[in-house]
Amino acid sequence: MKLVYSLINPHIEKEHGNDVYQMFILSAIMGKDLGYDTTLYASIDVINKIGKWFDETYVINFSDFKFYDDVKIEIWERCDYKTITIDGDVFLFDKLRFNTTFNKNDIISVEAFDTIPKSSNVLHALRIFNEFNPIDIVNEWDKKNFSSLNTGIVRWSEYSNDFKMYYIKKYKELRSWFLYNEMEMNSKNNLLKTYSSVTSHFICEHLLYQLLKTYKLNYDVLSNNQLNQYQHWKGSAKFTNIDKFNNIHNLLNYYIGGNYANYKLPILKLHDELKNNNIITNIF
Repeated sequence: MKLVYSLINPHIEKEHGNDVYQMFILSAIMGKDLGYDTTLYASIDVINKIGKWFDETYVINFSDFKFYDDVKIEIWERCDYKTITIDGDVFLFDKLRFNTTFNKNDIISVEAFDTIPKSSNVLHALRIFNEFNPIDIVNEWDKKNFSSLNTGIVRWSEYSNDFKMYYIKKYKELRSWFLYNEMEMNSKNNLLKTYSSVTSHFICEHLLYQLLKTYKLNYDVLSNNQLNQYQHWKGSAKFTNIDKFNNIHNLLNYYIGGNYANYKLPILKLHDELKNNNIITNIF
């Protein structure tokens, strides 16, 4: 099994912060300690910064990148059932446990089932999105549906190819439809724009759930299995925790060249050693 990460910089004039890079490095090291191969699809500036921490890298020159899930879609189009796509803010403490009894109706493993909040600006954004009739593009679209999926971790099954290709086709059509209507939608809700995680969620994860539901296809929810031990630091709030990222910085410094590097400890054991010696506080 291979863990595949992606990181594109949508604003070439402004690099990602070190917190983002260190988070990806830590996640990749933890994955490798568990025996996974790691791959990074990224823009050249990202690969120059952190590519050496991955077993293989691929440069994505995606000039039309506008949504956070665009690169993930690109990877899904290429990958097979031995590939796990994973977000850089997901940290695995043990190997993932997937459904081992897949049949032709079992299409995908996803991290979690989600519900769009019913009292928020996100719900209002979805209502505006629906006012423009996405059903004209996606016949399966249900305006009354508020359920979705979290794709922080994804593995497509060996039976998924026909559905996956259809889903990707619909993603691209819905994406083009949104870009055509973006200016008018954005005038009604400022979350509806490119480089918005909300818009990307509607076009990627919400669409995925709609299609699976319509065709009565099964999906495996990893977070429902208590044997799956990981943390996902979802959302932007994580970047307000300065202590957490200071501790990651110190942990990586010791891992790379500190006194503990000579022992070549797995990074989680090194974390515990440093914590017990009061050099860092608990990251996880």
